[in-house]
This record gives sequence, C-alpha cells and structure tokens, in this order.
Amino acid sequence: MWETVFIGAIAFYVIMLPILFSRWLDFMQRDHSLSSKEKFSSWVLLVIATILWPIVVPISYLELLDARKTFNNY
Repeated sequence: MWETVFIGAIAFYVIMLPILFSRWLDFMQRDHSLSSKEKFSSWVLLVIATILWPIVVPISYLELLDARKTFNNY
C-alpha cells in the first residue's frame, strides 16, 4: 500500500518538474531588463525552485493570497 503511494508521489513529482521548469523559464525569459548577474541569479533560483517545488509553490500561493487580501483592503 505505502509503496504505491510513494511511487505515485515520486511520479507526480517527476512529472511536475519539467512542467514547472518550462513555465518558470518562460516567465524569466520574458524579462529583458535583467543584467547578466541578475540572469545568473535567476537561473540559480530557477533550478532551486524547480527542485524544491513542493515547498515553493504553496508558499508562493500563500503570498499571492496575502497580496490579494492587502490589495482588496485599499
């Protein structure tokens, strides 16, 4: 039972890696105002965020909800 859940979780993680990487890479490439140092930092962040997406995505979503709540209060 647990083996199936574990394999399913790993499969989901592996399937989401290229999807999120390509989406975040697309967002990064749209910004043409970055210096070469900022582009390098963006690449490092992109790799780290892609590897740690199970942590990054929920935190980003919570920040988005907080920003929306703040925006709606004004």
